[in-house]
Amino acid sequence: MTQQVAGRAAVAGMLTLLLFLFAGLVSARERHGDRGHARAEALDARPAERHDPPAGGPGATAPGRAAGESPHAPVRPFDAVLSGAKPSGSPLDIPTGVEYPIKVQLAVWVNSISKIDEVEGSFTAEVDVRVTWNDSRLGSDLKALGLDRQEFGFDEAPAKLATIWTPQIAIWNLDSKSTTEERVALIIYARGAVEVLRRINTRFKSSFDFTRFPFDSQALSLEIRSLKYGAAQVVFAHGADERHQSGVKAGISIPNWTFEPRIGVHLATRRGWTGRDHSFAIAQITARRETGQYFFQIFLPFFTIMLFPPLALWVPKADVMPRANMTFNGLFSLIGFSYSIFIRYPMLAAVDNVIVRMLYVAYIFLAAVLCMIMTVHNPNFTSLFSGKHLWAEAAAWTTWSVPLLFVLAIGSMILFSM
Repeated sequence: MTQQVAGRAAVAGMLTLLLFLFAGLVSARERHGDRGHARAEALDARPAERHDPPAGGPGATAPGRAAGESPHAPVRPFDAVLSGAKPSGSPLDIPTGVEYPIKVQLAVWVNSISKIDEVEGSFTAEVDVRVTWNDSRLGSDLKALGLDRQEFGFDEAPAKLATIWTPQIAIWNLDSKSTTEERVALIIYARGAVEVLRRINTRFKSSFDFTRFPFDSQALSLEIRSLKYGAAQVVFAHGADERHQSGVKAGISIPNWTFEPRIGVHLATRRGWTGRDHSFAIAQITARRETGQYFFQIFLPFFTIMLFPPLALWVPKADVMPRANMTFNGLFSLIGFSYSIFIRYPMLAAVDNVIVRMLYVAYIFLAAVLCMIMTVHNPNFTSLFSGKHLWAEAAAWTTWSVPLLFVLAIGSMILFSM
């Protein structure tokens, strides 16, 4: 009896499940039919597309379609944008029908220099970079208006430059960590010349050469190049007019530095990562260091410290230990002086210059004097050997000759580095 009840319950459950499945299929079919009717109504309501033949005859290609495509194929309006194509004759294109490479005349004028940071390898200045090139497409409108030229100030120039072709000139060695103040002016001449003045006040990165410190001159550099065009399309030029327009404003001076009025501009090409040669220009501002202050900062303390070894030799009838103590005082003073020099001028530790050589010779001189005090000037040491008079002559000779050799060595280093 129990098995019969269980069998009937199983049959009833299977029938119920089949009913639910059948009801779900019917509902899905009805929803699909409603969606198909709605889509058909929308297509019927849409106006019919018009397929006109392309301009230029039956064989021409419609705009936005590839060659060989059916004229009834859907139009792809963004194909030209994705391919980088521009309308023919666009003022944003590089000028055509001219001799390549296009010469960009360059002039650099320095209005002010406010700081030179030798530790960071940078300088802060306000610089005018003037570039000029020819684009005959821009002069026709001015000739029609009877104008010789059209000027755009700092407010109007950026908008106008966005509508014409430019050689994409940029200063390469800007310090990205500093705040940059930049303004641009533009002049378009009826003869087709375009002149752009870029005034920029910021910090520039530059390399320094400290091999002759503190008697050195530094070349503060501005590296200018085209960000987009290679040397086959755009090259820099620096003629007589540009040399006349380049220079450093008279009267510029900052503590410890003076500047030459002329700027040297060097033109060259460099191979880029794409394998193309790129034209670039390096404008160099010559800054001369005033060495007077370094007499009190470096040379006077140095020679004062180096008086300890000669005095240790010149003290009459002194014992060995007092002489050695004076020499050690000079050694410790020189160590402190060297530490302060490399803290104040950390760039000197990485190059060979007169200050580093002076310190090397000073340490050798102190070691030599200490050895002489412990041997030649030590009666306990000389008594172990014969030739008492020879030891006395050696002590008298080294008392004056060794300090004299030290002074001559240091003096020659300073003279040859000046």
